[in-house]
Amino acid sequence: MTESIILRVRNFLGISEADVDLTGIALVSGINEAGKSSLLEAAASAAVGSPAARGVKTKKALTTLLHNDAAAGSVTLEIGARHRRVIYPTGEVEDRGAPLYFGSALGMNAKRFMGLTADERSGELQRRFAMAATIDDLRAWAKTAPEVGMLPTTDAHGKPYDPCEILWKRIDVSDWDAVHRSVAENATKLKGRWEGVTGQRWGTLKAAGWCRAPLLPGDTFNLELATAAKEDADDRLKQALVAHGVSDAERARLQSLADGLADAEGVLAEAKKATGVAQTAAEIKLREKNDLNTPVDTRSLPQCPHCKKPMRVISDEKGTTYHAVEHGPNKAEMDVTARKAMVLDKDFRDAQKISGDSARIEAQAAAFVATARDAFQRLAQLSDQPGLSDSALSMAKTAAADAETYLEAVKATATAQAITAEWNKMQPLIEALSPSGIRQEVMERRLGEVNKKLTDLCTRANIREMEITTEMNVIFHGHPYELLSESGRWRVDLMLALVMGQQEGAILVLIDRLDILHQKARPGVLLLLRDLKLNALIGMTAKDPEAAPSLEKAKIGRNYWIADGKITKAEAPNG
Repeated sequence: MTESIILRVRNFLGISEADVDLTGIALVSGINEAGKSSLLEAAASAAVGSPAARGVKTKKALTTLLHNDAAAGSVTLEIGARHRRVIYPTGEVEDRGAPLYFGSALGMNAKRFMGLTADERSGELQRRFAMAATIDDLRAWAKTAPEVGMLPTTDAHGKPYDPCEILWKRIDVSDWDAVHRSVAENATKLKGRWEGVTGQRWGTLKAAGWCRAPLLPGDTFNLELATAAKEDADDRLKQALVAHGVSDAERARLQSLADGLADAEGVLAEAKKATGVAQTAAEIKLREKNDLNTPVDTRSLPQCPHCKKPMRVISDEKGTTYHAVEHGPNKAEMDVTARKAMVLDKDFRDAQKISGDSARIEAQAAAFVATARDAFQRLAQLSDQPGLSDSALSMAKTAAADAETYLEAVKATATAQAITAEWNKMQPLIEALSPSGIRQEVMERRLGEVNKKLTDLCTRANIREMEITTEMNVIFHGHPYELLSESGRWRVDLMLALVMGQQEGAILVLIDRLDILHQKARPGVLLLLRDLKLNALIGMTAKDPEAAPSLEKAKIGRNYWIADGKITKAEAPNG
């Protein structure tokens, strides 16, 4: 960066007034409680554009951040004509010119990565280093597991589609864990279906070799052949039942029916004759009824307005016509005619009833004749057929029962094997979707890349190697972070901040307590910061300016001395 970064602090915490050039490396030393941490917190506040510091978050409490009850204060970071200023106690953040970016709190070491929860650490790494699995990772996995058959490759209409894309859409909407649970639940349902078919408790090894008796493990079977064998056995049983079931009583019954065939045919002939006579009588009565000349009762007809004669109105497809008629018969004549019509109507109904009764008797006689003829034919068929023995019938029944048992065993075994095969196909997918599947594999691979960067920084700073584990812990020199000394944790915190700062493009790093390192270890950190071309504000406790490393002499930065809340330029000649 060609432009200088200047930090200006006025009345903030332990600082009354300070102007520090942060271009390159600025090392601020001083005795305890001289204001070093205040200076670093001021820089962090301005860098992230937040007035909050030391846990103070409410606007009302911002007055507690002012130096010695001052009425107002500010922290400003300047780069050329641009600046960002945080004003106290209002908490106002003022930007002049284009917005300035120095880095995130984690990338500048203003916030400890290890101070986050494991889930938060995972989220921060995923955001910075693209550790979250993507659809490309899913597709790469699918290529290594072609036998999975996790989803069909065509829809209901036969249209091809990418099963990974469909699965990814579900993951994108519901997240990995939800889809993993859904697929695992489907696998559990398959177990339930298997148990329903087999009547046994599920077991992976048991399911792999299960078959229903009389089948044995490893037996081959064919559902079509088993079905055909069952049908053939059923047919043979039916034939056996026919042959065995014609007892003497049945033969006697059939003989009795056959013996009555001639009489039945005679009855049928008489019934047909009676039916014909009855139908003829009914037809005669109907003709007599229709031929009865019933005179028109003109009393009910309208009169012509001109001639006063009764008038008949006839309407047809040609229209409506009016016809004058002579006066009809008298009442006595009409009554005689009506009585004749009633008698003829009754005679017709009686003839119809007789005809219907005759037809029913004829139908019954015809049915009996058919039964007798069938019995006659059956006796003819049985005349040369010997009866089947009880033992032969028992064998036919046993064969049919065995064929049915075998067919049911084949059906159950085939169904159970299909369910097991489907379950087996789902297992790689369930494992891939689980937290220890694709996500962890991607995390480990990309975490390995992060650890390589971390190792490179440690080597350049002459610090022992450290690595981030998949559990989001850090191992330093074989020990977990929780068991490290203060100086060990300090090294880990700084290296993690530098790795994340590099990834996000941070241009500023804030380092407190450099004195926690022994004197020989400090140059490695300082030289690393120089090589990374980072702007750094470093604080360390020292009894006097001469006790701090001379960055001026090493030509890697500037030294400052802080005392009583004020900064002065230090010209320490020592190393």
